Amino acid sequence: VSKGSELTISYGVPYNQFRLLVVFGFFDIGCEEIFSNMNFPGKDQDEALVDMGCTDPSKLVFRVDAGLAANAVWDASLYIALSSNPKEQRALHDAHLRGDRKAKSALHAKQIGRAH
Repeated sequence: VSKGSELTISYGVPYNQFRLLVVFGFFDIGCEEIFSNMNFPGKDQDEALVDMGCTDPSKLVFRVDAGLAANAVWDASLYIALSSNPKEQRALHDAHLRGDRKAKSALHAKQIGRAH
């Protein structure tokens, strides 16, 4: 390295802000979204997850400016949490297809209540 030249370091894949955050504890604050890197077995074969956008990496994000998880992150998490309750999984999927945000919110609230 020549005297006075810039020295840089590579942290790996430049577009994977999630990895930077988890592994190194920081990320580029200039980015608008961080991919959640949600991965669960069989997700691409599950029609309900596909319908709800829960297999599309561009929808499974956290908004940097507000610190919020996208709806698809919440829906995917709930759908997986409800794996032992197929009736409620179907209810979540049906509510999504109908655009019934109130029914989806009720299912999310119910699951949060179970966690406490």
